[in-house]
Amino acid sequence: MERGQKFGRVVSSKYFLVPAAIVAAAAAISKVSSKRKEQKRQELVENRNQNIDSLRADVAALSNGNTMMGMQPVAGDHAARVLSGRNGASAGVDTSNPAVSAIPYEVVRT
Repeated sequence: MERGQKFGRVVSSKYFLVPAAIVAAAAAISKVSSKRKEQKRQELVENRNQNIDSLRADVAALSNGNTMMGMQPVAGDHAARVLSGRNGASAGVDTSNPAVSAIPYEVVRT
């Protein structure tokens, strides 16, 4: 018997074909499953990135807006407050009398 014929008989026998078919089916299922998992992961990553981008837009809108005190942040403002605090103002607050406007005040009698 020739070598090729022996190999052909082994390959075509059910003792080789059944396990080979089982291994091939398992490999195909694994491949399909991994593709589905990868697709789901990509969708999750895309959704997360969209959420992060929308949050960044919200933060940018808030940071460009007014602060709680109703004033825009000014560059160098902290240094001016520290300097005024060192010069005797309490905690950096201007303790001098504010300028009085010429608005006429009405007397309120109770």
